[in-house]
Amino acid sequence: GGQIWLGEHITYNFKTHLMRSDQFRTGKSPVFAAGTGLDADMSNHVYTASNTYVTTDDVSNPAERIRASRVTIVPDKYIEAWNAVLFVDGVPAFYFPYYHRNLGPHADNWNFLGGYRSEYGAFLLSDYTWWYSDALDGKFHLDYRTDRGPGIGPDFNLHLGQWGSGTFKYYYLHDKNPNTFTNGLVNPGSIPVNRQRVYLGWQAAPSTNLDVKALVNYQSDPLMMHDFFEGDYTENPQPNTFVEAGKHSENWSLDALATPELNNFFDQVERLPDLKLTGVRQQVFDTPLFYESESSAGYFRKFFADTNG
Repeated sequence: GGQIWLGEHITYNFKTHLMRSDQFRTGKSPVFAAGTGLDADMSNHVYTASNTYVTTDDVSNPAERIRASRVTIVPDKYIEAWNAVLFVDGVPAFYFPYYHRNLGPHADNWNFLGGYRSEYGAFLLSDYTWWYSDALDGKFHLDYRTDRGPGIGPDFNLHLGQWGSGTFKYYYLHDKNPNTFTNGLVNPGSIPVNRQRVYLGWQAAPSTNLDVKALVNYQSDPLMMHDFFEGDYTENPQPNTFVEAGKHSENWSLDALATPELNNFFDQVERLPDLKLTGVRQQVFDTPLFYESESSAGYFRKFFADTNG
């Protein structure tokens, strides 16, 4: 089934589908392994080996690997290891008395990112990825930065079929030094200690030729994204909040847009609402006359950034 086994001496029983080998190498993306003392039940797809290492690097000398005294692999389901040591570029980095990792398409798992930055001090960013059903999955973030403080928040992803798909994110940070790296972008002392971000994105087509989109971007201060979500900030430093709906037919289309002011520290034009009715070019009964039109109406207000009171 696409699994390749290499070894000096491999014994395989074609009747019982049991395999044994003193030394072996094997691999099937995303997991590759090598070791000694292999016992494999090919019928039930359970593989046990001793003095083994497991890696996700498809190279002869992987940059990171987990070496263990005993490993059990059930492809596409899970991997278990006892007395496991994580090696990074040949250097032991972490010890697991017992290690378990799901390998299926909906694998719940922890992810950790540690390091040091002048803005944060030493930091450890972690998230727990979980899957509840085809309709709901998400993440839970638990972070700590020595110079800035703890951060926490959940992400939810909804998949509702006809009623669309949506993502909700919330993040809260108790910032011990909120004004340390403002670099003159805002007035000194204007960044609060309690900082937060709320994101909601939703898109649906609940009926034929009806499209609905909504996006909510709230942040407690103008540098929340700049300081802690650099990827999103680089993509859009002043994210919008809007609700948009469009209904289309063969000859007509009606579009509605609302953009309320949610963050008063950005320049924005508030539209509550902005409506547009479009009549595509169409024949007037059975005559040589054709009709087309575009009509719009809206209520707009211009807001300037409120950064100095």
